[in-house]
Amino acid sequence: MENVNVVLNLGLVTKNFIPLNKDMVYKIIAASTDATITECTGVYHGNLEPSLKIEIYDTTLKNAVKLARKFARTFNQECVAVTYKWATVFVDASATMDEHKQLVKRLAKGE
Repeated sequence: MENVNVVLNLGLVTKNFIPLNKDMVYKIIAASTDATITECTGVYHGNLEPSLKIEIYDTTLKNAVKLARKFARTFNQECVAVTYKWATVFVDASATMDEHKQLVKRLAKGE
């Protein structure tokens, strides 16, 4: 599988509406991958929330989906969005390995 550039979108509020410690989030991301992180505003269930756009360079789609699942679990998110070439999938914290494979295929196809 070739290496690509992808974007992950991560909310800074848990699925239970508890704000995350931004410094802690940055440290965990930095320990997990090389990336450019941009602060932005997301919308979750109609509510605006502080979010991060995490641009990861020179990775595989499989690794991007794996990181999204890790971040969803670690930060108590309903899901983390992964975007590649205008295709976006939402990686659930409880996604199975088969579901991961399907998400990677969808991204590769640009669905």
